[in-house]
Amino acid sequence: MKHVIVITGIGGMGIACARRMGAGYKLLLCDFNEKQLSNASAELTNNGYNVTTVKLDVSDKESVNAVAKQAAMMGEIHAVIHTAGLSPTMADAERILNVNLIGTARMLEVFEAYISPGTVGIFISSSSGYLSGSLTAEQEKKLAILSADELVEYVPSLELNDPNDAYPVSKKANRLQVAAASVKWGKKGGRVMSISPGVHSTPMGKQEQEAHSFMKYMIENTPAGRVGTAEDIAATVEFVVSPAGNFLSGSDILVDGGVVAFLQTSGGR
Repeated sequence: MKHVIVITGIGGMGIACARRMGAGYKLLLCDFNEKQLSNASAELTNNGYNVTTVKLDVSDKESVNAVAKQAAMMGEIHAVIHTAGLSPTMADAERILNVNLIGTARMLEVFEAYISPGTVGIFISSSSGYLSGSLTAEQEKKLAILSADELVEYVPSLELNDPNDAYPVSKKANRLQVAAASVKWGKKGGRVMSISPGVHSTPMGKQEQEAHSFMKYMIENTPAGRVGTAEDIAATVEFVVSPAGNFLSGSDILVDGGVVAFLQTSGGR
């Protein structure tokens, strides 16, 4: 039995995944916010989970390397659940691209060396990636296949200076990156998927709702008739990681209550 679940970003979705899936495993929780890590560790430990925490900056190569090595020292890796990311109200465009786009490339590259048959990677994207401004076919190809170090040099050429432009492009890129990485992971017996949440009631989601009136419009017109929850994402992650999802790799699951379908078909955008 594999023993370790790595979760990055211990906000709403990350801790929901830990609660839902962590029993019986060694949890390695990673976040840039050390206070958030401490709080999550205390809660989970008090409820019987086996928790180790480490500060992580996904945009920093050495930080990601250190986390992967620590995970491998703890045992065979069952799942890597990467929820860490920044939204438009949280940082400037450069930082968003460094964390969301280049950071995802680093996580995919570094953990590839530590997977074994049955390891599953889940990388959280966003429904905004389905609604982003257009990229050329050449740009999409480069975002999919360039290494993290190469992306450091390439991404500035996209000239994304507004956080509201950088965020959806970074999330569209995540889907492309996961698709490309699935071929490499598959050669080692691993699987990797992306999941794209819509409007969810997480701390990050609530912050964006307060800043952007369009978010209210999306919620009011979501075909499912409600806002999403962190538990909706955790349930989807659990399914993909489980044996029931073992034919899923290299694709994206849109968990948005149907709002992208509404926007794309009703003229709502």
